[in-house]
Amino acid sequence: MQLLLRSGPHREETRLRTYCYCNVDVVIEPVIVEAECGAGFDVPREASSDTAVTGVRMRPLGPNNEPVRLPPGDYRVVLEGDHILGAKEIEVPDLGNPGATVVVNPALDANHFAPGLPNRCPTGDGVEGGRFLSWFTVGDGSDRG
Repeated sequence: MQLLLRSGPHREETRLRTYCYCNVDVVIEPVIVEAECGAGFDVPREASSDTAVTGVRMRPLGPNNEPVRLPPGDYRVVLEGDHILGAKEIEVPDLGNPGATVVVNPALDANHFAPGLPNRCPTGDGVEGGRFLSWFTVGDGSDRG
Protein backbone atom coordinates (compact mmCIF):
# COMPACT_ATOMS: atom_id res chain seq x y z
CA MET A 1 0.00 0.00 0.00
CA GLN A 2 1.39 3.38 -0.98
CA LEU A 3 0.58 6.99 -0.21
CA LEU A 4 2.03 9.38 -2.77
CA LEU A 5 2.32 13.20 -2.61
CA ARG A 6 2.43 15.30 -5.78
CA SER A 7 5.58 17.36 -6.21
CA GLY A 8 6.18 19.94 -8.92
CA PRO A 9 5.90 21.39 -11.46
CA HIS A 10 9.48 20.74 -12.46
CA ARG A 11 11.28 22.36 -15.37
CA GLU A 12 14.47 20.59 -16.13
CA GLU A 13 16.45 20.26 -19.34
CA THR A 14 13.38 19.37 -21.35
CA ARG A 15 10.78 21.83 -22.52
CA LEU A 16 8.10 19.79 -20.76
CA ARG A 17 6.43 20.84 -17.58
CA THR A 18 6.50 17.72 -15.37
CA TYR A 19 5.45 16.67 -11.91
CA CYS A 20 6.19 13.64 -9.76
CA TYR A 21 4.44 11.69 -7.03
CA CYS A 22 6.75 10.90 -4.11
CA ASN A 23 6.24 8.08 -1.63
CA VAL A 24 5.14 9.23 1.81
CA ASP A 25 6.56 7.16 4.66
CA VAL A 26 3.58 5.52 6.39
CA VAL A 27 2.72 2.94 8.99
CA ILE A 28 -0.10 0.52 8.12
CA GLU A 29 -2.39 -0.51 10.98
CA PRO A 30 -4.88 -3.41 10.78
CA VAL A 31 -8.48 -2.59 11.79
CA ILE A 32 -11.81 -4.38 12.01
CA VAL A 33 -14.41 -2.43 10.04
CA GLU A 34 -18.07 -3.38 10.40
CA ALA A 35 -19.81 -2.38 7.16
CA GLU A 36 -22.72 -3.31 4.94
CA CYS A 37 -23.05 -2.53 1.23
CA GLY A 38 -24.78 0.80 0.74
CA ALA A 39 -24.26 2.01 4.32
CA GLY A 40 -21.75 4.32 5.94
CA PHE A 41 -19.24 3.05 8.48
CA ASP A 42 -16.83 4.22 11.16
CA VAL A 43 -13.13 3.39 11.24
CA PRO A 44 -11.99 2.21 14.70
CA ARG A 45 -9.54 4.49 16.51
CA GLU A 46 -7.36 1.61 17.68
CA ALA A 47 -5.46 -0.98 15.66
CA SER A 48 -6.57 -4.61 15.86
CA SER A 49 -4.37 -7.43 17.10
CA ASP A 50 -6.39 -10.01 15.12
CA THR A 51 -4.64 -11.87 12.31
CA ALA A 52 -7.68 -11.60 10.02
CA VAL A 53 -8.93 -8.01 9.56
CA THR A 54 -11.39 -6.25 7.28
CA GLY A 55 -9.47 -3.01 6.73
CA VAL A 56 -6.31 -1.02 7.25
CA ARG A 57 -5.50 2.50 8.34
CA MET A 58 -2.54 4.33 6.87
CA ARG A 59 -0.79 6.90 9.08
CA PRO A 60 1.85 9.23 7.64
CA LEU A 61 5.13 9.45 9.53
CA GLY A 62 7.19 12.56 10.20
CA PRO A 63 10.97 12.90 10.45
CA ASN A 64 10.99 11.40 13.98
CA ASN A 65 9.01 8.30 12.89
CA GLU A 66 5.92 9.63 14.71
CA PRO A 67 2.47 9.86 13.09
CA VAL A 68 1.77 13.36 11.77
CA ARG A 69 -1.09 15.17 10.03
CA LEU A 70 -0.88 15.37 6.27
CA PRO A 71 0.27 18.74 4.99
CA PRO A 72 -1.75 20.43 2.22
CA GLY A 73 -1.27 18.79 -1.16
CA ASP A 74 -2.58 16.36 -3.77
CA TYR A 75 -2.29 12.70 -2.79
CA ARG A 76 -2.72 9.30 -4.42
CA VAL A 77 -3.42 5.99 -2.72
CA VAL A 78 -2.31 2.75 -4.40
CA LEU A 79 -3.24 -0.68 -3.11
CA GLU A 80 -2.21 -3.90 -4.84
CA GLY A 81 -5.02 -6.46 -4.56
CA ASP A 82 -2.68 -9.32 -5.51
CA HIS A 83 -0.99 -8.98 -2.10
CA ILE A 84 -4.13 -9.16 0.07
CA LEU A 85 -5.66 -12.58 0.67
CA GLY A 86 -9.11 -13.36 2.03
CA ALA A 87 -9.58 -15.29 5.26
CA LYS A 88 -12.28 -17.61 3.86
CA GLU A 89 -11.10 -20.37 1.53
CA ILE A 90 -12.83 -20.96 -1.81
CA GLU A 91 -12.64 -23.72 -4.39
CA VAL A 92 -11.43 -22.76 -7.88
CA PRO A 93 -10.48 -24.68 -11.04
CA ASP A 94 -6.95 -26.12 -11.01
CA LEU A 95 -5.45 -24.60 -14.15
CA GLY A 96 -2.68 -27.21 -14.21
CA ASN A 97 -5.08 -30.13 -13.94
CA PRO A 98 -8.22 -29.74 -16.11
CA GLY A 99 -11.39 -30.92 -14.38
CA ALA A 100 -9.85 -30.71 -10.91
CA THR A 101 -10.19 -27.96 -8.30
CA VAL A 102 -7.97 -26.51 -5.60
CA VAL A 103 -8.81 -24.68 -2.38
CA VAL A 104 -7.27 -21.20 -2.06
CA ASN A 105 -7.58 -18.00 -0.09
CA PRO A 106 -8.75 -15.58 -2.80
CA ALA A 107 -6.99 -12.30 -3.45
CA LEU A 108 -8.81 -9.01 -3.00
CA ASP A 109 -10.71 -7.73 -6.04
CA ALA A 110 -9.12 -4.28 -5.81
CA ASN A 111 -10.55 -2.68 -8.95
CA HIS A 112 -12.79 0.24 -8.01
CA PHE A 113 -15.41 1.48 -10.44
CA ALA A 114 -17.58 4.59 -10.41
CA PRO A 115 -19.71 5.77 -8.81
CA GLY A 116 -18.03 4.00 -5.88
CA LEU A 117 -19.36 3.28 -2.44
CA PRO A 118 -22.08 3.37 -1.21
CA ASN A 119 -23.86 3.66 -4.59
CA ARG A 120 -22.12 0.65 -6.15
CA CYS A 121 -21.38 -2.39 -4.09
CA PRO A 122 -19.33 -4.37 -4.73
CA THR A 123 -17.10 -2.08 -6.77
CA GLY A 124 -14.73 -4.66 -8.26
CA ASP A 125 -14.77 -6.40 -11.62
CA GLY A 126 -15.19 -9.90 -10.18
CA VAL A 127 -11.55 -10.87 -10.81
CA GLU A 128 -9.00 -11.44 -8.06
CA GLY A 129 -6.17 -8.97 -7.73
CA GLY A 130 -5.91 -5.70 -9.54
CA ARG A 131 -4.93 -2.27 -8.36
CA PHE A 132 -7.03 0.14 -6.31
CA LEU A 133 -6.22 3.75 -7.19
CA SER A 134 -7.71 6.74 -5.46
CA TRP A 135 -6.80 10.36 -4.84
CA PHE A 136 -7.63 13.22 -2.52
CA THR A 137 -6.56 16.77 -1.78
CA VAL A 138 -5.72 18.19 1.64
CA GLY A 139 -6.42 21.92 1.70
CA ASP A 140 -4.74 24.56 3.82
CA GLY A 141 -8.01 25.57 5.49
CA SER A 142 -8.15 28.96 3.79
CA ASP A 143 -11.36 28.11 1.91
CA ARG A 144 -13.46 27.57 5.04
CA GLY A 145 -16.55 29.74 5.16
